[in-house]
Amino acid sequence: MVFFTLGYAVIWILILGYTALIRSQQSKLEKQIVILEERLREQERAAES
Repeated sequence: MVFFTLGYAVIWILILGYTALIRSQQSKLEKQIVILEERLREQERAAES
């Protein structure tokens, strides 16, 4: 029974760690998207001038 409990705990720790990693990467991607959108707007304004 101890091994089952340890295995269960390890699986949940891995799942939570993976979820935290994905959240961190998603946050970085969202910041990059904002930066790219700003650059695109600047290029569009420069092209209009």
